[in-house]
Amino acid sequence: MSASVEGSSSTGPSCCPTATGPDTTGDKMVRYDALFKLTEELLAAESLETTCAAAARHLKYIADATAWRMIVPWNDGFAVMDGQRGGAVIYEVAELPEWDGARWQAMLPVEFRRDALMSQTGVPHLLMAPGLSRVSVMPIHRNGQARGILISASRTPVGNALEHKFLHMAGALLADQVLGQLAHRQEVEQLEQAAGEDILTGSMNRRSLMQALRRQIATHHRSGLPIGVLMVDV
Repeated sequence: MSASVEGSSSTGPSCCPTATGPDTTGDKMVRYDALFKLTEELLAAESLETTCAAAARHLKYIADATAWRMIVPWNDGFAVMDGQRGGAVIYEVAELPEWDGARWQAMLPVEFRRDALMSQTGVPHLLMAPGLSRVSVMPIHRNGQARGILISASRTPVGNALEHKFLHMAGALLADQVLGQLAHRQEVEQLEQAAGEDILTGSMNRRSLMQALRRQIATHHRSGLPIGVLMVDV
């Protein structure tokens, strides 16, 4: 999958991939190896935290991503994963900021030069860090539906078709993993809530009452504040 380029053209040093020249054999092996490792770690990941850590470790080798943002639709809003400096965090938002929202509405692969981004408002700060040269936007679709967007910022001046292909593959893996884990977490939370409620009244059952009492006793031991229990038979 190729991406259109916005902004002034530039050529990078001979060690960097060019828009038309293919990666060297060494470059390809690094990308393949990182993609395989990412796949293995995502399959083994049991939480969103471990997924974030795996993405942070390998995306920089898969697609020269110094900083990146993954956006997926979730419930009535979005889940956003930001990665840079070897770490990543994930959070939920009701609405996307203006620049991200425009990328989501367009859902097109595009590459921005840094000088072109300077005139745009609302570009995420992590994509505009010193030393970064371009930003690549890779939409992820599944069965005609928008599955997510992976936005990566790189120090190399130009990308190539192979890099874009790897970016798309990594984005698809990451989007599926994040959405699957978000759904699992929501199901667990719903089960835990249901397990703590009386079916008929929706009020706390004995299990949740005992958990609440243990929490309050622990707080009493830490703070020394008095504690009391009021029992009412309705």
